Amino acid sequence: MILWILVFAGILIFSSGIYFLVKNYKDGKYSYGYGLLSYTGFAMVLLGVILLMEPIFTSLPGNLANIAPSVITMFICIIVGKLLLKPTFLKSKKDES
Repeated sequence: MILWILVFAGILIFSSGIYFLVKNYKDGKYSYGYGLLSYTGFAMVLLGVILLMEPIFTSLPGNLANIAPSVITMFICIIVGKLLLKPTFLKSKKDES
């Protein structure tokens, strides 16, 4: 039950951070704090989901059960970190002028 609460709280934090990040980008400014807030919410969701999937990972053969969660987490955090902490997918209004 605690893991589900962690996932739900992470989703709320992630969605509010994304909302404020996009809203500030539309106004032409970027706040690193909102990207960090979104990243923290995403990390909470990721941690909760991986812990909820523990029975699936323990059924993997050999050493793959120990390596798979770490590799999945590492790659997802690298991608999300690039998108949220240094976003290039949104353009400010100053760049369009």
